[in-house]
Amino acid sequence: MFKSTKSATANAMVNAKASCAASMAASVLVINALSIQLGVFLISLISIICICIITENRNALWRGSSLA
Repeated sequence: MFKSTKSATANAMVNAKASCAASMAASVLVINALSIQLGVFLISLISIICICIITENRNALWRGSSLA
């Protein structure tokens, strides 16, 4: 009786550790995917801002006016 209860508790602990490890792995994958998407978003945002700045400077130079 005592031995079977002990092994059941050990099995429950092993199962809990396995499910915890699986959920941690899943959360790491989700965090990686989100950070990749955030990085892509930031890069595209920065490039759009740079393109806008370059075109504004080019338009200002074509008009012959200085940005100062």
